[in-house]
Amino acid sequence: MVSVKKHYDEIDIYKGIAMLLIILGHCFCSHPVDFGESGFIGVQSFIASFNLNMFFIASGILFSVKDKWVPFLRKKVQRLLLPWFAFILLSLFLRYIFSTYTHGHVDNVFREIFLSILCGKYYWFLYALFVMMVITKLIRNRYVLAILGVGMLVFQSIIIDFAPNPNVLCASRIVHYYPWFIIGFLLKNIYPTMREQMCDRQSCLIFIFLFVLLLAINTLVPLWVNLYIMPLLGCIAFWYLSVALLNINDLRKVFSFIGRYSLQYYLNHLLIMLPLYYVGALVFSSSPLLALTLIFIMAIIVSSIMIIIERKMPYVNKVCGFV
Repeated sequence: MVSVKKHYDEIDIYKGIAMLLIILGHCFCSHPVDFGESGFIGVQSFIASFNLNMFFIASGILFSVKDKWVPFLRKKVQRLLLPWFAFILLSLFLRYIFSTYTHGHVDNVFREIFLSILCGKYYWFLYALFVMMVITKLIRNRYVLAILGVGMLVFQSIIIDFAPNPNVLCASRIVHYYPWFIIGFLLKNIYPTMREQMCDRQSCLIFIFLFVLLLAINTLVPLWVNLYIMPLLGCIAFWYLSVALLNINDLRKVFSFIGRYSLQYYLNHLLIMLPLYYVGALVFSSSPLLALTLIFIMAIIVSSIMIIIERKMPYVNKVCGFV
């Protein structure tokens, strides 16, 4: 049985890599720099195909059902739902103030608040993760969860071409990503054994080769391969990379820090992307690649500074999920 208190540094590194990929994915925009016309759409789609899957797997591995319901709900509300709701309000306020500079105009704040809560419009990841954790704690049984995860994958494969996209309460996103959370949760008890295999360079190279191969021929394979097999290989390949980075001390510290505060990086970077888009466009108006690089670097630096400040503010740190 894996001890709840057992800590694996590579999980922090893994979360750090996933968060950097999420930030990079959000650096692409259509205004004031149109990366769609610059040939970056494929890169953005590639990043989006597995970055959140990585996070849900890591969250599943770290999740424990041992807490009683009252402390469990109190902890998760403080950690997930409080930041989710607070940053929805803050994001909508900023979008309302600077609506002339955005495509997503906010004409009625109260209507947007209602839609955000109903559909998980902003910061949906936190709400979806909370729901997944509650469902997992309710079920608990690993065999039932495994059957549920497989059933969701089969259901998506069948309806993907013709079913509507049910955004109410993040239903479509929960159905899509919950199997990945279940995968992480089911791997929890066997992870110490798996970890030994992660040090095998030959296995690492095999998974990386398969991942790159599928990436190269993604237009020739069935849709379900791109939806499930390629993300799975990507998640495994980056997990091998995380284990390898344990031996590179400087990079280990950087990725571990980002991983430990991945929630705060997620909350912060979404607030600051709009001004960063304009800075990138202003400084490198003729080079989308340099603009993208600048936006990415600034998003990491500014988010890091915000985290340092937030940690020192007694009430702000609770709203930002420092619990």
